[in-house]
Amino acid sequence: MTFRPTLWATVAALMALAVLIGLGTWQLDRRVWKQEIIDTRGARVSAPRVSFLGSGVLPPMTLSELEFRPISVVGRYRNDTAFKLINRTRNGRAGFHVVTPLETVHGSATVLVDRGWVPMGRDGEAEDPPTGVVTVEGFARRFEMPGRFTPDNS
Repeated sequence: MTFRPTLWATVAALMALAVLIGLGTWQLDRRVWKQEIIDTRGARVSAPRVSFLGSGVLPPMTLSELEFRPISVVGRYRNDTAFKLINRTRNGRAGFHVVTPLETVHGSATVLVDRGWVPMGRDGEAEDPPTGVVTVEGFARRFEMPGRFTPDNS
């Protein structure tokens, strides 16, 4: 018995092969793109700290260049306007992040500070931030547009 593929089987196999080669090429391109992101973020995280006093003058860089850089901000927490980012998990436990606005010392800018994750059901929820002028050190992040499946804010 000899193997004799039909014309349709051959055409289908060639089309499948073309699709698989295209997907493989796309994965290689995507790997290069991801590696560039990892290298850029690694360089920025280890870059010198940028100080922002909120005087309305940013360092001589764009917001996209500032992202993932270490940053230092001086100001006062606005605890009256703090909010929670709910449905956040950590090590398989449900919880939320506490985000508190920080008004800069000059009052010309407000920065949102993610003060950390709190497990669900914890008494007292998150500790109140310190009062008075504080220096907060962290990493700068830009606002990301929510996806199509993210519900509207309430």
